[in-house]
Amino acid sequence: MDPHPELAIEASSLVKVFGRTRAVDGLDLAVPRGTVYGFLGPNGAGKTTAIRILATLLRPDGGSARVLGYDVEREADRVRQRVSLTGQFASVDEDLTGLENLVLLARLWGHSRRQARARASELLDAFDLSDVAGRQVKTYSGGLRRRLDIAASTIVTPELLFLDEPTTGLDPRSRNQVWRTVRSLADAGTTVLLTTQYLDEVDQLADRIAVIDSGKVVAEGTTAELKRSVGSESLKVRLLHSEQQSQAMSMLSDFLDAKVHADPDNVGLRARVSQPQHVTEALTQLSRSAIAIGDFSFGRPSLDEVFLALTGHAVTGSTATSRGGCCMTTPSKSGLETTIGPTFDSAPSSYIRPPQPNALSVVLAFGWRAVLKIKHVPEQLGDVIGIPIMFTLLFTYLFGGALAGSTENYLQYLLPGSLVMGVMMVTIYSGVTLNTDLSTGVFDRFRSLPIWRPAPIVGALLGDGGRYLAASGIVIGLGMLLGFRPGGGVVGVLSAVGLVLAFSFGLTWVWTTLALILRTPNAVMNLGMLVLFPLTFASNVFVDPNTTPGWLQSFIDINPVTDLVTAVRHAMQGTVSTGEVSGVLVTSAVLVAIFAPLTIRLYATKS
Repeated sequence: MDPHPELAIEASSLVKVFGRTRAVDGLDLAVPRGTVYGFLGPNGAGKTTAIRILATLLRPDGGSARVLGYDVEREADRVRQRVSLTGQFASVDEDLTGLENLVLLARLWGHSRRQARARASELLDAFDLSDVAGRQVKTYSGGLRRRLDIAASTIVTPELLFLDEPTTGLDPRSRNQVWRTVRSLADAGTTVLLTTQYLDEVDQLADRIAVIDSGKVVAEGTTAELKRSVGSESLKVRLLHSEQQSQAMSMLSDFLDAKVHADPDNVGLRARVSQPQHVTEALTQLSRSAIAIGDFSFGRPSLDEVFLALTGHAVTGSTATSRGGCCMTTPSKSGLETTIGPTFDSAPSSYIRPPQPNALSVVLAFGWRAVLKIKHVPEQLGDVIGIPIMFTLLFTYLFGGALAGSTENYLQYLLPGSLVMGVMMVTIYSGVTLNTDLSTGVFDRFRSLPIWRPAPIVGALLGDGGRYLAASGIVIGLGMLLGFRPGGGVVGVLSAVGLVLAFSFGLTWVWTTLALILRTPNAVMNLGMLVLFPLTFASNVFVDPNTTPGWLQSFIDINPVTDLVTAVRHAMQGTVSTGEVSGVLVTSAVLVAIFAPLTIRLYATKS
């Protein structure tokens, strides 16, 4: 055997600091190709941060790292072409169906539409997801989501797959399915870096293990090597009566001359024994003292004891096997016990990769995704259709006669304003969608792909234009049915819609900037409404500014929405001036000039 196998990952003195916290603190790592490498550590140990650095999602503050021979900073694009990332949470779009998710990702990897559907169908069959392919992912169970997530990571079989706690929260059967997939990928030549809190997971899957604590590797080796490193053998005792735990703990400590640890279940005791000849005597004394023993074991320390010895505390994520319970089918490395899951017959290098997609095709793929969301998300569809209809009908028939003397006269005044308001309200969903991607991990999925970095945002904005056109068509069509007659004809209507779209495009960049700053989609929606309602109602959308109080007129006069509505109103009547058009376009350009660079910068540096 080659004593120095080619390494998939080489990290030296890697450092990442967040404020006063050193999340990664001088981490050294050497992962051989073609292995399953376990990355074991408690919450906050730095596992996920290290993964994000190696997957090119974070820049290190110190040290260096190479992945598959490429520097993660200077050659990030080459790294992204060869790796896939499956994060802590299933990073697939819950609003799309399973099939649509895989088709989208296949398109982003460079497949044609026909090839993308064929590849998606192949993976759905392999992961036993064909029966749910047409359902939205939000209806999937945790196991189904995770299987789809891993399927998404193998659109193009990666040379290196990052799996960040892939089985957290899964039931035993789903865990076994994931385990078989991992081993099958490794057998085909893919290197797998597996972070986990589950001791049985690394014990069964990993060829080698690194134990990480406080941002650095504290031990590394095979499971057997780590167990031998602890030195002492291990005694485990389980009592029948929890009230006897304290007494038994004291007696064992005296007879074994060792520190005894009590399990949280109040019936288990553990001790590392340096003098094995005293074990029999200690157990005999427990029996003579009427302390009822359910079972005991003595031998090489378990991995959880190794972890405790190395880090000083137990792993917080435990499973049935690590707790000493039952009901988990524990597979062996040579044959994971499950009937579901794909097999990979060839090494990653033998898989024919599609050509790298150009920026335009990637942008169009993201635009397609944005249009699909209108179909799948009821609240977005409702706002695209419902808000324009509601405000047009409400103000025409409820307030029209009171404000203008007749609904017919008021409709001529109202409809352009209703068009502006309806479209402006819909623009907020650009920010909501982006923030949702952030909070669900889809953001990281896209950023880990070898694509033009701003493509997800630019494509989403392109697709959002479909929403704006739909809302515009609904308002204008409804107005025509109610009696609205544009004096400017078709040219006037198209000009008005063009002005609304230009302003909406600029406004959308405001929401995408907020989406990258605020924490939740609800926060984006709420702040968006808080901004839009005053701008809309304190304008000339619904009423003539001359009928408002003087102090309010001053705000209406400088309100950019007022200028937009005036230009749209005049365009529809064929009386718009060059100055009015220029004013709207300049305002739109200023919004883009300020907020587009902010969005792109925040998107590129978001951690």
